[in-house]
Amino acid sequence: MARALRIHVNAGCNRNTDLLDEIYGLSKMISSADIYYEVNMPDIWFCDHPQGSVMGRASYGNFFSFSQGCTVGNNKGRYPTIGEHVSMLSNSKILGNCHIGDHVIMAANSYIIDQDVPPFSIVFGAKPNLVVKSISYEKFNALSVFSEAIDFEKYSDYNGSGRK
Repeated sequence: MARALRIHVNAGCNRNTDLLDEIYGLSKMISSADIYYEVNMPDIWFCDHPQGSVMGRASYGNFFSFSQGCTVGNNKGRYPTIGEHVSMLSNSKILGNCHIGDHVIMAANSYIIDQDVPPFSIVFGAKPNLVVKSISYEKFNALSVFSEAIDFEKYSDYNGSGRK
């Protein structure tokens, strides 16, 4: 349904916001996830049991994934930039002026606000006890939803149409 909304909005159609609001409300009611139709989700993303999740107007990289209770949102009007291959596990949060590097895993219940995270990291906890540990490419693939089983090269020039 989110894909249908994005196609409708991006196609330059006359924007019937009443219809879009109704579809958004129905989608939110069915999935219990809050992804407003003006949020630009990446072309390739995955949600696992998205109940209670809120995805705000951040900049998202491809291969983004999230689980239940996750939040991406603003702090004082500033939204995060999230790299490619970022996984948010249950109840993790990314808020404010953050830059999350590529290949990052947000552990369950982790909370980042106005802080950058380098690529190839796993994040635990919250300020003032936030722990950011480096991980190898192999370790990331062992833990990630999008693993080596997916041919990432196949999507390297993905154009949003479903084909190269």
